[in-house]
Amino acid sequence: YPLSATGKVQVETFNGTVEISTWEQNEVDISGTKNGPTQAAADALRIDIDHTEGSVSIRAVRPVDLRNHLGARFAIKVPRQAVIDRVVTSNARIRCISGNGPAVLRTSNGSIRVESLHGSLNAQTSNAAVELIDLEGDAVVHTSNGHIRTERLRGALDATTSNGPIDAEIDHKGVDVRAETSNGGIDLRSEERRVGKECRS
Repeated sequence: YPLSATGKVQVETFNGTVEISTWEQNEVDISGTKNGPTQAAADALRIDIDHTEGSVSIRAVRPVDLRNHLGARFAIKVPRQAVIDRVVTSNARIRCISGNGPAVLRTSNGSIRVESLHGSLNAQTSNAAVELIDLEGDAVVHTSNGHIRTERLRGALDATTSNGPIDAEIDHKGVDVRAETSNGGIDLRSEERRVGKECRS
């Protein structure tokens, strides 16, 4: 689907991974797989795609009588400067390589990994880890029963987890950092030096 260089992309699915990467074309390329307890159930799962010059929205429509093992996963390529506006899934991971924010990523029982994103990020999951690599912008991160790790974060950080550690490398001094966990350590450091270490239980 054609998309302007700085257009927005939204994805909503369930019981399926979402992988987003960038390329040099002003198009959105969508590959996906529908899963179900039977072939007929998988075939009946509806995928809605709405597109304009400035946005592409991909949505797996959750049926009223949701059955076990029904869901859809996607691998999506977007223009390099596109805004990863909103990605929502459940019981699966989200991976995002490059692109721009502000981005909102939501899942449950699945990890979130973001690399080389320009712009702010709000990432939330449960029972899994969140990893941010080379993020240029502020990050709000929440999980439970999983660790949080950042490398070369250039912005403020608000990180909350439980039963897991927080290991955060912040490139810029003077930014706001809030880190909270239970039953895990907190290790904060700048690019040049460690700025603090704390353990709560």
